[in-house]
Amino acid sequence: SSSKVSAVVKPENNFPPRVDAGPDKELIYPNVDSTTLDGRKTSDDMGVGGLKVHWKLLSGPETFKMSDPDSLVVRLTQLHLGKYVFELTAVDSQGAEGSDSVTVNVKEDSNQKPKANAGSDVTVRWPDRAAALDGSQSSDDVGVVSYRWEKLKDSPFIGVSIPCLRLAKCFGLVRLRKSSTGPRGSRFCGSTISFRGITLLS
Repeated sequence: SSSKVSAVVKPENNFPPRVDAGPDKELIYPNVDSTTLDGRKTSDDMGVGGLKVHWKLLSGPETFKMSDPDSLVVRLTQLHLGKYVFELTAVDSQGAEGSDSVTVNVKEDSNQKPKANAGSDVTVRWPDRAAALDGSQSSDDVGVVSYRWEKLKDSPFIGVSIPCLRLAKCFGLVRLRKSSTGPRGSRFCGSTISFRGITLLS
C-alpha cells in the first residue's frame, strides 16, 4: 500500500510597521527655533532592525534644515513662524509600509513688556527733606515679578527693589526713573521730585 502526504505552505502573516512619529510640538519664536523629532517608539512584528525609515515635510514653510531624514531621530533647525507637518514612513523587509505624522507649530511670543508707572511728580517744600514715590500702578500681562528704582546720573540717591519708595535727606533736584520687570524684560517710566530752597547735607 502507499500513502500520500500533502504539505500546504501558507504565506507568512506580515503586518505593516506600527509607526509613531511622536507627540505634536509647540515652539515659541524667536526664543526657540529648533527641535527634535523622535520616532523610536515605532515597532514591527519582524523587528525594527530591518525597517527603512524616512522623514518628509507634508505641509508648512520650507525654511528649515533637517538632519539625516533616513533615521528614526532627526533634528530640525532654523524653523520660522508657521505650522509644519512632518511624516515618518517605515517599510519592512517584506515591503509592508506604515506611516504617521507629527505637527510642529512655531508661534510668536504674545507676552508683552511691562508698563511701568512711576506715579505723579512730587514737590517737597523746605524744611522737609523726604518724599514718597508710588509705582504700584505698574502692570504686566502675566504679572510683575520685580521692581527697581534707578536714579539718573545727576541725582544723589540709591536704588531699591520695592514698588513704593521713600526718599529722605535729599536736596536739590532729584530725577528718578522706575522700571518694572516681567518675564520678557523691563520698561522704564520717569518721575521727577523737585525741592524748593537750597540746603546742604551735613
